[in-house]
Amino acid sequence: MVAQFTTQRLAAHSHTASSAQLRLWISALSHVISQFDRRHSLLVETIVNMPWTTMDAVFVKSYIEFMGILVSAKTEFLSLVLASTIQRMTYHSGLNVLSVFQPETSIAPITRRMVYDRLHNLLQHLITVIPTLPSQLTPLVLRNFPHKRLPCVAQTTYIRNVLRLSEYCPQLTPHILNVIVERALAIDVEIQVEIEELEEMDGNEGLDLPAAFDPFDSLIGQDGDSDDSDDEIGANDLGEGLSDISSENEDDLANKEEDPAARASYIRDMLKKLDAILQVIFSYLRNVVEQDDAPTNAQQEAHFNALMNIFQSKILKTFKSRYTQFLLFWFASVKRDHADIFLGVLVTKALGVANPASDGASQLDGALLSVDHDIIRCASASYVGSFVSRAKFVDAETTRHVASIVCEYLDMHLSAVEQISLSGQEGSDLSERQHAVFYALCQALFLMFCFRWRDLEIMEEAEEADGNGWRKRKRWLKPLDVVQRMIVSDLNPLKVRFLFILVNCSLRLHQICSPEVVRQFAKIAHHTGFVYCYTILESNRRTTNLSSLSTPGSSSSTPTQSRPKPSVLLSDDVNKELDTFFPFDPYRLPQSSVFVDEIYRDWASVAIDEDSEDEDDGVIVVDRSRSASGPVTIPSLSESDGEESEAEQLGAGLRGMSISPARITNISH
Repeated sequence: MVAQFTTQRLAAHSHTASSAQLRLWISALSHVISQFDRRHSLLVETIVNMPWTTMDAVFVKSYIEFMGILVSAKTEFLSLVLASTIQRMTYHSGLNVLSVFQPETSIAPITRRMVYDRLHNLLQHLITVIPTLPSQLTPLVLRNFPHKRLPCVAQTTYIRNVLRLSEYCPQLTPHILNVIVERALAIDVEIQVEIEELEEMDGNEGLDLPAAFDPFDSLIGQDGDSDDSDDEIGANDLGEGLSDISSENEDDLANKEEDPAARASYIRDMLKKLDAILQVIFSYLRNVVEQDDAPTNAQQEAHFNALMNIFQSKILKTFKSRYTQFLLFWFASVKRDHADIFLGVLVTKALGVANPASDGASQLDGALLSVDHDIIRCASASYVGSFVSRAKFVDAETTRHVASIVCEYLDMHLSAVEQISLSGQEGSDLSERQHAVFYALCQALFLMFCFRWRDLEIMEEAEEADGNGWRKRKRWLKPLDVVQRMIVSDLNPLKVRFLFILVNCSLRLHQICSPEVVRQFAKIAHHTGFVYCYTILESNRRTTNLSSLSTPGSSSSTPTQSRPKPSVLLSDDVNKELDTFFPFDPYRLPQSSVFVDEIYRDWASVAIDEDSEDEDDGVIVVDRSRSASGPVTIPSLSESDGEESEAEQLGAGLRGMSISPARITNISH
């Protein structure tokens, strides 16, 4: 009996004869399934693994019905059936060798799409027979995820199939999205090179858009030799899909460092994979939004909540990610409530005072938890600044609200520092980690000002000085008064770029200027009459001896003289690792960028036009004084770097800002 269903037997007979004979055997076995026991395991295994997906439609229907009867009567065979079905959803599942079983009289040849449709039909039928079946699918989905070294088509084929699985098995949606995003992150963190740099490395080839042909439409047996590109990967690798999210990533790049051409080729391949994966996810999410006609938008909300959980547990804790976070960026644009929730979570985390190390942890564990907590706060602050700056769908009202909240925190922090300074408490509870959160929020505010300064001005009516009526004037948002206070404070945010480095379980704050954000803020603030920063910047440039930052009683007259004593790392090797974290820097992946372009604010759209900004139309007067004391009056200093045009410098600076912080890949426990 077993021999009737073997590949050798099927290959030796014509398709029409074998299909008709097999239908008879399937029908006969359906009547005696209740008598199956362990002695029939080999028979069941042979039937399960036969190439049924490439046979004629009549046999496929009989086969699916047989499987439903089998698993309902003998549940011990369910795991075998499910494992085979999920494994066949991969791209490299031996379909090419099955071309001999295609029906000779078929009107339409068998394509991969037909094969995958049949697999999903089988699963849907089994779910109707066994409603609790989905709980057994999660580990199988994870186990069969393609190895990252497999071709792009192998990644996208499996992802498309498991996302389709989530459509009729919605309880699996959080798990499926989680494993897919984790794969995207694993690839994303390897790509630490700009597209422009890649073009320079590899002959300006860049990334091309893929061909419009859908691999699901390829005929079975006619996919080409590339299908066998996984021969060099062992079965164990294919069975441990996500095992490659480890130091293996770094080993792959390290092995290619000596060969620039090989490294460029490897990075290009990973970029194409990430681009294709994100394009599949974006398309899936768009379909969810467009097809969700229910009054409560239940599916849309379920997917958004799942992505928010993934963001907080995975994306926010994974540094050096360049593109994966744009999944939340896009979904937040779908609905005003989504953007508000996303921003609310980010602001809450950035400003949060709850410390997870406070409850019953050992001293070492408590220190590590405290480090993690503050790193997450700084990362959240970076997300706040980047999201508000770049999202077109974040309106002026929301921008002013977020800026006001950030300013309120900065004001309270400055007051606490001043109080400690007046009381002479050297060993205060305001640690340098808390200062780092302050600097992170300063940087977020500077970035928001660069992109959204027009929205931070408020129109109001004011009486003319000569009493001849009322005219409309602009004034700065009142909470922005704190900017004047903080840039002349001892904390000197125009100089500090925050970064955590864990050294012997002690968190150090590396202090160094963030050149792009500070320079752009200074130029725009000066151009708009908001505040003049160049004197402080010049003073900071003169402070070449960084050790004076921690030397009390310095003779320097700069604003750093009375600053609290932070711990400073001065290693040149550390300096090379430092980059500022801007999560929503320009999206450069060509295929998936179509989902981002329309909702993304680039620098060119907000750059200052010096010829038009100062024009007075006779109705609106720009009054940028902000309080009774007026703006900071710092003596003018010649701008040594003002030779380039301001627009050109701003564009080059903000378009080219890196997003990568310290090499801390993941801090989840």
